[in-house]
Amino acid sequence: FFPPNTTSKLQPLDQGVIKSFKCYYRQQLVKHVISRCTVATSTDEIFITVMDAVYWINDAWKSVTQSTINNAFKVAGFIHTNNQVTTDDLSILKINHINIGGQRFSANEFIEIDTNIPVFNEWKDIDNHSIIVNDESENKTKTNHYDEDDDIPAETPPQLIEVLEMVKRLHLFAAIQQPQLHTVISRLDSQLTQLYIDSKGTKQTKIDDSFHKN
Repeated sequence: FFPPNTTSKLQPLDQGVIKSFKCYYRQQLVKHVISRCTVATSTDEIFITVMDAVYWINDAWKSVTQSTINNAFKVAGFIHTNNQVTTDDLSILKINHINIGGQRFSANEFIEIDTNIPVFNEWKDIDNHSIIVNDESENKTKTNHYDEDDDIPAETPPQLIEVLEMVKRLHLFAAIQQPQLHTVISRLDSQLTQLYIDSKGTKQTKIDDSFHKN
């Protein structure tokens, strides 16, 4: 276990694996905000859902290369080498020169924003007493918060036939503006078409199908 208020700097593997993961995750986050800014009329329309975060986590972890993991273990001392080892992926190096909002906040600083944040807080008995005293009021607050979430209308997912129509429009978009997307869209179109064929070919069974008629 790490001592109280230990920062992530003291974790050797964080120098490579976790740092690379955070870089890819926050890259997805920034892209999402930029894309939403093009259609949002106010800051309230720029939001991040839990599902968005799940997708970004999955994509970020898949983007971490094997060489990054190997180099992180070397830096941590598992493999002795005389060569200077770097754990930065090419994507991290590419964004070092990017600045967000002028010189106030660089992209690299955004990646390192939580480097000095403790990984956990030291437990104290007085904190335990405060938690017990405020438990009832916090439960009421959480209940009210859940009630507010229930008022938010859930977005209805499109039907498969509607998605196929969307893909047709994507083909049109690629043909006119972004021809390099044709391969990706065609692959998606093929998979969706196969799903549609499979859904039509599957017969819905009934309970009386299990009984043979004489």
